Amino acid sequence: QLISQYVQDGLDGQFDFVLYYADPLNVFANQSYGLDHADYWTQASGWEYPQGSIMGPYIGSEDTARFITIASYRGQDAAHNGGIPYNQWTNIAGPPPDSETYGRHRDAMAWLLGQPGAPMVYYGDEYGQWGGVDPNNRADWRGDSTSLTSDEQTTLAFTQKLGQARRDLVAMRRGAYVPVYNTSADVLVFARQTAAGDVALGAISRLDTPTQVTTALPASLNLPSGTALHDHMGGPDVQVTGSTITISLGAQGAALLAP
Repeated sequence: QLISQYVQDGLDGQFDFVLYYADPLNVFANQSYGLDHADYWTQASGWEYPQGSIMGPYIGSEDTARFITIASYRGQDAAHNGGIPYNQWTNIAGPPPDSETYGRHRDAMAWLLGQPGAPMVYYGDEYGQWGGVDPNNRADWRGDSTSLTSDEQTTLAFTQKLGQARRDLVAMRRGAYVPVYNTSADVLVFARQTAAGDVALGAISRLDTPTQVTTALPASLNLPSGTALHDHMGGPDVQVTGSTITISLGAQGAALLAP
């Protein structure tokens, strides 16, 4: 209600603080909830704010610990911690200890750049900058240097593909959010559709092994049998068969599909 009041008082939109706690933090970083939860709260964001609001989803900001550090925290399992994300001055965060954490980060970026509105990427999140709360979340940007680790380079290349796909696909920028497959904790498929009929589909897997998901498509998407969907993330094309599709996803993988 407070955020909506600012919008009603004249803003086009606001940062979606509520969505941050619901999805990036609790679905992708610490995985307390499943991807079905992420789908619900994305829809709820559209229900709750004034019609036409251009909200700004995000996975990290100057007010939060870095996403990658929150995702790396395993409580008392010190060997797998990248530091305590909410410590400000002592035992501050260091690099994540494993590649799995960067997979969580990439899944969160795939979710973010598939969201309606105007997603905000806090500098360094494009490659997975680590750090705790302020001032540790304000380290120098390293995206133009050769100091990125292999995990960071992989994450940067992944984010660049996401950004290019969002730029190329009008549905991913302007389309309404349409639920498609939202009954799993670990795999999510959603669509974006414009009033003019442009359609794109996003798919995300949290699983640490490759997987396939077969799902029916809403008739409203108007994707006839035989339609070939190209994956802008570099995965295999997907063909609509009848009213269903089968998507192959890599470990902690994502796809952005469009005719």
